[in-house]
Amino acid sequence: MRSIDRRYILILLVIWLAVHCFLFQHYGIRTFYDSTEYVKEADQFVTGQWPDANRIFYSVFIGTLSLFRWVFPNQIICYIIFQLLLSCLGVLSLYMAGARIFNNPYAGFFSALIFLLWLDNIHWNIAVMSESMMCSFICFLILVLSYFRNTTSGYFKLFVLTTLILFTRPTGIIVFVGVISFLLTYHRNFIRLHVKLTMVVISILVLLGYVAINSMSTHWDFTDQYKKGNIVTYADIVQDSTFHREKLMIIETDIEFAHSDRNPVYKMLYFVFHNPLYFLKTAGLKILYLLSFTRPYYSSLHNIVSLCWVACVYVLFFVGFKISRRAPLHAFVLTVIVLNCILIGIFTVDWDNRFYIPMEPGIVLLAGGGASAVWRRFKTVFNPK
Repeated sequence: MRSIDRRYILILLVIWLAVHCFLFQHYGIRTFYDSTEYVKEADQFVTGQWPDANRIFYSVFIGTLSLFRWVFPNQIICYIIFQLLLSCLGVLSLYMAGARIFNNPYAGFFSALIFLLWLDNIHWNIAVMSESMMCSFICFLILVLSYFRNTTSGYFKLFVLTTLILFTRPTGIIVFVGVISFLLTYHRNFIRLHVKLTMVVISILVLLGYVAINSMSTHWDFTDQYKKGNIVTYADIVQDSTFHREKLMIIETDIEFAHSDRNPVYKMLYFVFHNPLYFLKTAGLKILYLLSFTRPYYSSLHNIVSLCWVACVYVLFFVGFKISRRAPLHAFVLTVIVLNCILIGIFTVDWDNRFYIPMEPGIVLLAGGGASAVWRRFKTVFNPK
């Protein structure tokens, strides 16, 4: 395809290598509390012990980790290398998707470049965490959406990737709904002609969505964090330590909660409708932290740099969104962004920005298109010839 330029691919591979060499030199292989739990469960799976039922939405990640622990015992670096290779393919997928959508290799190059330079997100590749694998799968999915045609092959690719994402992290349900939104927009002309059939299909999808959400809610009680007043996940654990900061928690005493025996979805809806102001205040603060990449425990310089970076990315995103004119892809990206923000508003924001991952590939994809448009404008102004 004319919009693919091998020179840009080579440049991106060099940048990918440089970024990850820097990350290894700066961080080493990062170990988190969740990492040790995942490795433990993978080792148990190798010996024939099934993980807990609440890990079903991590089954692809834990299953893959188990395979590497079985083939390469005590060599976690082998799994890290696998994650890095997946991420490299994800970068190339973003490049090809951006070049395809905007019919311009500059757009694909800038999309992949923003993705690589966003260190707050790319560093998950050197940690044994499910975020890296999920992000790579979403990059692959975006490439498939960019080339999607109404064929058996197209639907098969969507099904496989959506299933992998859904069972890599629980937030895969957001991406699943995003794919449904993409397909509904893609087939909007058919929907106008077959309203009754469409209503039946949508009803089935809503029912399946409710079952999935209810299944997730049986393992994670979203009202639990509100009872503790947490804005940032498990902030109550560090309340009496030097890690505690203001606005990690907002504690109110006059709050109504449904009975603990009620349905999990009902409990969440009950809480929202009986405490609307408290919910809006806490949810708004969580979403602000999510979108701004700031935290009260970061230094002022860190927060300023984060705000400047995301402000530039968001401006470029809106420019790319305006000029791309791909309604189905827009539907996918916006659905994932909105649902992810709603989920964070209902639950909590994390300590280190990893809950941003579901939204990132779609945002940088369109931001790359915006960057290419700004670059062309810049060249026209300063070099009219």
